[in-house]
Amino acid sequence: MSGFARAITLWVIGFVLSILLNKAQMKLLSSHSDSQSELNDIKTAKKHFTATFIVNCAALFASEFIPISAIVWIFFIGCGMLLAPVFYNVVYVCLPQTRNSKLRFLLTIMSLLNIILIAYTLIYIYYSNINKPFM
Repeated sequence: MSGFARAITLWVIGFVLSILLNKAQMKLLSSHSDSQSELNDIKTAKKHFTATFIVNCAALFASEFIPISAIVWIFFIGCGMLLAPVFYNVVYVCLPQTRNSKLRFLLTIMSLLNIILIAYTLIYIYYSNINKPFM
């Protein structure tokens, strides 16, 4: 399996896992229907994962099929810029409260999965395009 196919497959599997984790989080939240901040955190994590899924898959397709390397590097920078809000979500929102409840633990898992997939995509795009001439 090529690196491109592996990366796309990992993103699709990660997106399906994020949907399943989101459903589990909503089920846990319905039994604890007292927290609006937890609902906001769930929605934020879902938005981050969806946005990073779309941008990173677009970057992977661009790096594989668009021959103009300047466009590929623009997508690469865009993927890197999406790493900061996800990293903030993990370090400052999820990790300090991971041990409080199962819901927070699931949020942390979803956000960590997102960071791992973004990092894998950035590494793949960088090393697959580093030797191509800049046009």
